[in-house]
Amino acid sequence: MARTSLCLALLLIWGCLCSLRVGKISVEANFELDRDALLKAAGLATGEEYDAAVVNAGIEGMQAWLQKQGHPFVSIPSPELVPLDQESLELAFRLDEVMPAGDVGIHFNGLKLLTPAKLRALLGYVEDGSHTSVTIGQDDATMTFYLRIGRPSDPWTKAYHKGSLKGVIDAAFKDQGEPK
Repeated sequence: MARTSLCLALLLIWGCLCSLRVGKISVEANFELDRDALLKAAGLATGEEYDAAVVNAGIEGMQAWLQKQGHPFVSIPSPELVPLDQESLELAFRLDEVMPAGDVGIHFNGLKLLTPAKLRALLGYVEDGSHTSVTIGQDDATMTFYLRIGRPSDPWTKAYHKGSLKGVIDAAFKDQGEPK
């Protein structure tokens, strides 16, 4: 651990004095995955100048790709930075699937307004790869209910606002289509 910290500190100081390039990207995981597709989704490539912001954005891209591939419970910490020579470094990623998605079961009991079929349809809408989350809540200022598909910062997010929980659920399904 001390050696890694020392290497990281030296890399940071060294990086301030000269620009470092990504010479190699390695991925270790405790589950099967297509490493080339993962790195393509991350937008990371060798030969580029090392930029922590680009690496962080790449980790978000990896998370999104893994979720679409059926691996929603994967931990991706920042990569280990391993010096290769005076001008390049290796990004060494270690992915840990905390729990395989197949081991997770969701059971619905006591739902009145949002039936299991409707909830599964909303979750299926997320799984089609175009959205990341479904949020249902109540606006404290207006006391209206809302249902949002996607993150607030995403341009494709859809939001529905109504005076009742039933109204907002019905509005979402009127737009998206009722479950079969």
